[in-house]
Amino acid sequence: MDYSRLCINCMHEKKSGGHICVHCGFDDRTYVCPPYVLPPFTPLNGKYIIGKMLGSGGFGITYIAIDTALDRIVAVKEFFVQQSMYRQTTVSSNVTISNMSQGQEKVYEANRIKFEQEAKTLAKLTNMQGIVRVYDFFRENNTSYMVLEYLSGMTLKDYVKKQGGRLSFEEVIRKLTPIMTSLDLLHKTALVTDISNGKIEGQTGIIHRDISPDNIMVSDDGKVTLFDFGGAKIQHEMQSYVILAKAGYSPIEQLQSTDEIGPWSDVYAMAATIYYCLCGHIPIESTRRVAGRDPLLKPSQEGV
Repeated sequence: MDYSRLCINCMHEKKSGGHICVHCGFDDRTYVCPPYVLPPFTPLNGKYIIGKMLGSGGFGITYIAIDTALDRIVAVKEFFVQQSMYRQTTVSSNVTISNMSQGQEKVYEANRIKFEQEAKTLAKLTNMQGIVRVYDFFRENNTSYMVLEYLSGMTLKDYVKKQGGRLSFEEVIRKLTPIMTSLDLLHKTALVTDISNGKIEGQTGIIHRDISPDNIMVSDDGKVTLFDFGGAKIQHEMQSYVILAKAGYSPIEQLQSTDEIGPWSDVYAMAATIYYCLCGHIPIESTRRVAGRDPLLKPSQEGV
């Protein structure tokens, strides 16, 4: 394969030197790469070639890529906390840490190492139904990377819209039960990490923290997979200046730094996801419900 002729959208080799891919129809002239994002064709770890950015959030950037050793399309998740890290790719691929207090530096380092620890743990838990597979992790460019299974298809959010805006209760439970079963196992998976200048030890469970219809992929054959575990690494202490939240799906404890996050936080987000699938709209935000301003209508009151 001639990797210099890869389509940055689908990572298949273009048969001609043109800008439009015959495989997916993507025109590479339409892609605008933000200055902090690795540009297409950036090599990583000696065997991965980066394509276009698939998405970015408060704690990471995800790229489509190809594993040149196996000729396998993958997704690469880069640990990148936008409020405390920056990079100017016209100068270097290296990430620079913004000026932080000593306490913030410790929190950043703890979360980076926890990101790696969870990558290792997820990589060992193979063949878990409904959970994206992790193939590899490595350090480069002053940050860390997780290599994951590349998922094609459409998000659950788009799938619900395509099905007319609502799914039956039977279909929702059938599709999401494998994810819920595997999440239960992840919540019970012990993580023990020892780092310099502090410890993360005896912590039980990988908490996803960002479950929503946007982070569940539905393949062409109807299989559903929960992805984007990039938010799972964020420690409670980091919420003093970074909050991972998604309107309607985040429980109140993710929005208030005084409350503890745990498996129950994922349970809330999954319940909100089920609600969306049944009712066709996002449930009322937890902060508004706690304040008593907007009661949540039961699905039966929505005609379900």
